[in-house]
Order: sequence, then structure tokens, then C-alpha cells
Amino acid sequence: MIGSVVNYRYEILEKIGDGSFFSVYKARDKVLNRLVAVKILHSKYAEDEQFAQRICSEIHASSELSHPNITRIYECDRQDNVWFVATEYVRGINLKERVKRIAPMTVSGAVDVAVAVCEALDYAHRQGFVHGDMRPHNILVSSEGLVKLTDFGIAPALATFPTVQASNMFQSVHYMAPEVAEGKPPQPASDLYSLGVALYEMLTGTLPFDAETPIGVALKHAKDPPQPPHELNAGVPKGLETIVMKALEKSPGARYNSARAMLNDLLEVRDALRTGRPIRPEARETRTEPVEERPSGLLANAFKSLMLLVVVALVVGALIAVYFSMSNPPEVGVPDLVGKILEEATAIADQVGLELVEVDESYNDRFDEGEIMLTSPIAGMRVKKGSRVKVWVSKGSRYAEVPDVTEMSEDRAREAILKANLTIGDVNNIYDDRVPIGCVIRQSPRADTKHDRGTAVNLVLSMGPKPPEEPVAEEQTTDESGRREFDVKFTVPDDSSDPSRVKIVVIDSMGQSPVYDEQLHPGDPVETTVYGYGSRVEIRVYLNGEEVSRRIQ
Repeated sequence: MIGSVVNYRYEILEKIGDGSFFSVYKARDKVLNRLVAVKILHSKYAEDEQFAQRICSEIHASSELSHPNITRIYECDRQDNVWFVATEYVRGINLKERVKRIAPMTVSGAVDVAVAVCEALDYAHRQGFVHGDMRPHNILVSSEGLVKLTDFGIAPALATFPTVQASNMFQSVHYMAPEVAEGKPPQPASDLYSLGVALYEMLTGTLPFDAETPIGVALKHAKDPPQPPHELNAGVPKGLETIVMKALEKSPGARYNSARAMLNDLLEVRDALRTGRPIRPEARETRTEPVEERPSGLLANAFKSLMLLVVVALVVGALIAVYFSMSNPPEVGVPDLVGKILEEATAIADQVGLELVEVDESYNDRFDEGEIMLTSPIAGMRVKKGSRVKVWVSKGSRYAEVPDVTEMSEDRAREAILKANLTIGDVNNIYDDRVPIGCVIRQSPRADTKHDRGTAVNLVLSMGPKPPEEPVAEEQTTDESGRREFDVKFTVPDDSSDPSRVKIVVIDSMGQSPVYDEQLHPGDPVETTVYGYGSRVEIRVYLNGEEVSRRIQ
């Protein structure tokens, strides 16, 4: 893989890691001249077309997330049988590796990481995204201390493929919330639970729950209370421990009601650590006032009250039933819109009661301009009637394929090049015996190669066969005896691949005499000196016995 170019753009420089689903490479974006991370889906998953498309769909959906603590997703696509994701490149290591090296971390260092992750989760949750696989392996920490949460979209894709999810459960079970281990979909509170586990591990160097099997770990998450962090690390403040224990509550409702609430408590701890003031021993919690008990009345009044409550309950129940029948429309299947133009897809979606929302346009080599290349949710999924379906539309390939314009007329060649979204470069003319006048002899770049749109194509046009070169006989000197000296120069024509017999004959006052007789190849130069006597000297040149030139001097 090293040295190869993915999608005609990303030059693979080195391998930087392997994950459950992707191999990760450092690469150079040749278009924007920047470093990126390119993740290649393992072949065993790439062979499952439906699974690969689902992962790509979910990753595409999460590409709209833009936050300084979330790695940016640039592109998710397929080249031939290779599914790849191009993301922001972060110099550093993941949090799991950092914990292995220096755990337990300093309290301030652990809080700084937790604050950054919590800020990312707060932003993502408010945008409607749940991570679902919040573990230190997916938290990158740069050498400058920058924290980036990565791999949004993997967990939602796994949710529809339980077999794949089960086979990879061991990777994340130590950080999995109890309700997720029971098969329920992850929710914001599930991400906060996983963050609580990660914070526990940073502070103590150990996991709150461990066992020999994934099932044993899941059972401990569901039933066992975690050992308080200060018992493993006496340097953990009570207020910070309270935050960890609240995040690790078994019931989602007993945890923080939002990432913002947990973030506020973490910020308070961080501020206290920085200013040196005492940390509050308890995290903020939402409290409800106890309901005052009232004495019961007479039996008759109690009976009337009970009947009134029954009537009210029936009415309220009926109203609730009507409300839910109106507010919970039937489900419909998402139609297959990939490959269709946006106008056609909109009409199809209208027929089943769905609304299309165009998220983005981007270049794609597999889909023509205007065609839908991805939908979220994907085709076949059941959604509420009236739901919005996000679509990504292709702008066509960012690369243009150079057409073969050799032997075309100049006008036809220009038309073909411009039609291919390329431009005309330098145009030169040379003699050529094979290609007709005005037609293309050769082109650069060569045909059937791919280049950026707008690349200039240089042309060389034919001027037809080169006219034969007339032999030149120039007189140089005449001596006292009357002998005249001539320089004869010419080139053997290259209109044949066979050798030619070149013969030069001089006719003068002394008579006729051959002065040159050689077997030469096409293109060979002839430069010789001949002599003649008298006032009239005739010089004749023969090729293969045929006279081609006659000069009288």
C-alpha cells in the first residue's frame, strides 16, 4: 500500500495503525498539498457490499460535524474494491496508548482531556449525533495536547449488523453502558457513561470493571458498583470522584441529563485546580421537592374522587391515543435513490411521503454529475412517513480522461478535448509522411490517462510530407589550369526505409565521368567536392539510377 495513490489523490506515505475495521495510513493530499489520514476498510468487511455502504453512509452523515475537538471527515468513497475514509491528520497517539504509558495521569491532565471530550460530545449531541463507541482508542491526543474525538458513525452502522457488532464486542465492552450491552440503542447518556469509564481509567490506571469474558464484563457493568477512584489513587479529589461516580450510574436517568451538565461540573473542577481554591465535594444535581402527604377524607368523598380520577384518566388516555395516532405516522421504506438524478429522486421520494434534503455536492468518480451517490438513511431502512432523507449529489469526477485525438483534424481534436473538460495547450507543426496535413500526429498528456479538469493538452499537427531537398552545387575556386571546384550538399530523402544508391556524374569539356557512387540510408547527409573543366560544367545526381537533380554551372 505504501507509495500507492488512492482515488487518484491520496499518496500513501506510511502505516500508522490498525483498528477493528480500518487500517490507518498517513497520506499526502496531492490536490490540496496537505497531510491527511486515510483509513482503508479491512477486506473482510469491504466484501460485504451492504455493510460497507452502511458504514460509508453513516460516516458521510457525520462529516457535517465541525468542532475543534472532533476530527474532520473529508471524504468517504470507494475506488474499485477499496473503501476508504480521508480524515484530518492528527500527530500523536490515542488516549489508550497514553494511559498505558503514564497512568495514572495527573488530575489536571485527566480533567483537561475529559473537558475536551465532553465539549465535543455536547456539540455532537446538540447536532443529533450520538457517538456510541466512546472509548480511549477513539480519542487522539496530539503532542501539543490537542484532543480529538474520532470515529463517529461506526456504532450506528453496527447497530443494523448485529453479527458484526457481536464479533467486535470485546473491543468496546469495557466502556459500554449497561443499556447498550442489553441491546438497546446508544443515547447521549451512554456516551457520558463511557466517558466516565475513560476518566476513571485516566485517574486510576485501571478499569472499573474487568472479567475473563465479555459477558462477565457486561454483567459487572450491570450489577456491580465501581470501586471509588480515591481508594486506588488518594490524589483524586472528592468533587471529581463524585462526577465520575455520577457518570457511572447504572440507570441512564440517574446520570447527567446532558453533556453540558457534566461539562459544567468538570469546568468547575478545572477552574478550582488552576486557581488553587477548594473543589466542591458534590456535583450539581437536579433535585425535586418532596410531595407533602395529605390526610384522607371521608370514604364517600374518596369514592367520588376516585371516580373522577377514573373519568379524567379515560379522557386523558383517549386524548393521548389520538395525539399519538396523529403524531406517529406510519413507517415507510427508504427507496433506492443512488444513481438517480436529483429531480427523479425527489419525485420518487414524494410518492412514498419522504422529503429529500441535499447535504452536499462533491466530486465522485463512480457517479455522473447530478446523480445521487449516497443517502442517509440508506435504501431499505424503515423511517417515519414525512421524514427527511439526506442525499449527497455527485459533481462528476474531479478528474478528466484524456481522449485519443491522434489523426483527428485540428477542429475535431479541439472539440473532443474541450468536451472532456480539458483545455488546449501548445500547438506545434512538423512535417510527417504518414499523417495528413492539419491532423494530429501526437498529443501530451497521452490518451486514456486521468488528470485534473482544465489540464492543458498539447498538440503536434502534421504539415504533410517534407518536400525533397534539392542538391546544392556551389562553385568555390578556379585554378590556373581552368579546373573548377564545386561543393555538392544534400540529404538522402527518408521516404523509404531501404538504402539508396547515390551517384553523381560530371559532364564538362573533358567529357562525362562519375565522381561519386555510394550506398546510403534515408536521412544520411551527402557532402562532397567535385571538379569540372571548361565554361560549362553540368552536375547530375542519381538515386537508384533515377536522375533527381541536374545543375549547369
